[in-house]
Amino acid sequence: MKISLLTLPLGLAMALAGQAALANTGTINFQGRIDSVTCPIDVIDPVTGAPGGPILIGYTYTDKFPTVGSESVGKTFQLRLTPGGGCVVPPGSTAATVSFSSVHGGVGPGNALYGLKPLTGVATGIGVAIKDNEGALIPHGGTSKQYPISLTDPSTMAFHAVYKSHTATVTAGPAEADVNFTVNII
Repeated sequence: MKISLLTLPLGLAMALAGQAALANTGTINFQGRIDSVTCPIDVIDPVTGAPGGPILIGYTYTDKFPTVGSESVGKTFQLRLTPGGGCVVPPGSTAATVSFSSVHGGVGPGNALYGLKPLTGVATGIGVAIKDNEGALIPHGGTSKQYPISLTDPSTMAFHAVYKSHTATVTAGPAEADVNFTVNII
């Protein structure tokens, strides 16, 4: 009986030692980005004044798009250019324009709307419309009007984003869009 009790702990110890010697492999995923931007532009939520984060257009219902061209309420946002900190505003520059392009292409008439991400169950029949501070549409691939800028103080350029239908039927689902922008100082 004593022999069998000694054998059990010895066998268990050997089994654990054998498992500790096993090698496991895996993968580490490193991500990052190297950018050449020397003049950071902040995306600002004008309600909170906070930079960064997504612009939340909000939730709406399919019945709010009864015809082609119907729009949701939307959300105002700003781009802020701050001289200094790497931003060089050429002497004599008094204005800037902003060019927008959709990561997922244009949709709707003339591809003027910004396409949605191809998420599972994505909403259909709509795109994102971006308008300047006077309500003029800035089409996908287009350039805004000129906004005044300062050589010494932060300058903000206000825009408005809405969902806009481009078909007679809009289906429910996630509606997210990624839009690149370039600020052109003139």
